[in-house]
Amino acid sequence: MKETLIRDFMAETEHKSMELSDIIDHYLEKIKKTDDPNKTIIQHRKLHRELTNELSKLNKEEFSYGLFCHQIIGSTINDLYEIYQVDPLIARDIINTLNDSLGSLSQALRSSGKEKHNFLDKWLENFITFGNFYKDLTFKRDTGDYDYVEANGFIISFSMDNDNLLGIPEEDDYKIFPNLDRNISDANRSKQVADMYKNAIEDLKEKYNINSLCFIEKPYSAIGALTLLSQLVNDFKLPATVYRNGNWDINTRISGKKPDDESNYCIVYDLAIGGGGIIEASTFLNENYGSKVSGAVVFFDYEKRNGAKYALGKKNIELISLLKMSKVRAEIDSQMSYFKKLNEIQRQFELGKFNAGVTREKIGNALKKYSASLK
Repeated sequence: MKETLIRDFMAETEHKSMELSDIIDHYLEKIKKTDDPNKTIIQHRKLHRELTNELSKLNKEEFSYGLFCHQIIGSTINDLYEIYQVDPLIARDIINTLNDSLGSLSQALRSSGKEKHNFLDKWLENFITFGNFYKDLTFKRDTGDYDYVEANGFIISFSMDNDNLLGIPEEDDYKIFPNLDRNISDANRSKQVADMYKNAIEDLKEKYNINSLCFIEKPYSAIGALTLLSQLVNDFKLPATVYRNGNWDINTRISGKKPDDESNYCIVYDLAIGGGGIIEASTFLNENYGSKVSGAVVFFDYEKRNGAKYALGKKNIELISLLKMSKVRAEIDSQMSYFKKLNEIQRQFELGKFNAGVTREKIGNALKKYSASLK
């Protein structure tokens, strides 16, 4: 194996950055300080974002390591996000073995000679273990048809599993995720969703003289509002830019209309939690093209304290949310009481404490019947 040393990282750039090994260590140290799997995956998301922004600046020797980390972390996050009901034990094993592999890589990057070879061997050993757990993910997952409720006429995904790695805010003893894809793809809801976006964008257009739309292509999770691009461009006769935030090459981050210093954007997105995704796109457009972002429209706002609305307000970006947690929470809670009871029956079933008449098949049929009523 060819020896390589990580050195002089970012020495020729205007912005002094950490070495690749320092970046990895920084996030692994934060991960070690929490037992919360949800916070763990958030740190992995931040590490992936850091690598996305730094890859194009690495020299050739560093790039091969950085690209490997970027790809494997991105793939893992994507799969954990796409599967709503990840077995908590399997998910924890995946994250822990991935961290062990990254830790060994970090040590290898700092070493040389025989010591470097030893760490690279350890890296490979940990990575194979990670791969074995990762493969199990495809066999030990539960993506049943019953993990949805209806609120304000729209489909809302949910998880009863507090240890599952959805990466979204937890509401009491369940998590909800207003999956825009599912609503846009529903023949009975698609037009209503599009009309709601259209009305909100029209308000911002008149108020701020919006002359361009911006959509965000996400590297994982739901596709989101990007699927509305063609319809909204046609409705408003405004050009659209796609900000591709998963691209490590900043020269390919923009698709569609090329921004300029006369562009005044409304960002069209799916969810508002902390506002980070919208702010990232806005900052990129402003710093690289001199463009302005005056407004943003999202399908759902979790209304977190000092969350998206507060953060965007500080950037002079007005946020319009089509659905808000405060407006649908009571409706969701009333339906969730049904699922809580069934969840308890399932738990008792697994423990062997159940009535002989209660079978796994009956539980599953009851859940599917309820799910079918929402379609």
